Amino acid sequence: MRAGMWLGRNNANIFPKMKLRDYIKFNLEGGKRNGRIKNNKFHSVYYEYEIKNKKLYSLMHAKTGKKIAKEKLKFNKMFLDRFNKRSKRRVLMN
Repeated sequence: MRAGMWLGRNNANIFPKMKLRDYIKFNLEGGKRNGRIKNNKFHSVYYEYEIKNKKLYSLMHAKTGKKIAKEKLKFNKMFLDRFNKRSKRRVLMN
């Protein structure tokens, strides 16, 4: 839900416009996975999942934080899988 609101507010894409490695070079500071987003318009839910959400679990130290991160990751994966199945256009995977 939050990601959808962010996409709308920033006029960002639902579908990624380029492969992940190209996006990192093009739109993240320093061309690194942990770089700041240069232009929100080129960001997408898929990039957020691949760059940030997959790492959240390993960054959490508290049991509650790990639980929330695991649930969020599971939901994001389910959403992207379901989105791919139902859409005519496929999300680029790496």
